[in-house]
Amino acid sequence: CLLGLLSRWAGGWRPEGKFEGGWGAMGSGLASYVVGSWLTAGLVIVHAFHMKQFFYPACSYLAASKVAAMAAGNLVIASMLAVAKLAQALFLGELRFREVERLQLRARDALIESCIAMSVF
Repeated sequence: CLLGLLSRWAGGWRPEGKFEGGWGAMGSGLASYVVGSWLTAGLVIVHAFHMKQFFYPACSYLAASKVAAMAAGNLVIASMLAVAKLAQALFLGELRFREVERLQLRARDALIESCIAMSVF
């Protein structure tokens, strides 16, 4: 069941307007981006603990490092994209190209409205 969901989640787009199962062109790019982000964040953490050797100095290094902040931000974005793609596959199933496009436009509009609302408060 989980493998079928993951194969739908990582499916590629066919010209007929439906998503195909398997590790298609869209899914492999997202999957490699998520795995690369996790590996980068893990390597940054390992590097910090290798340099500082103790917990508190390593954490303070991670908090002050610009590279660690960039890796953490990239990890958050990649994780959000993966969760969104998984939620789309879980709750909405297979979608046509127009439906995916409309869903992306509405998500972008919701994000912009949220950022505007946050800036008011």
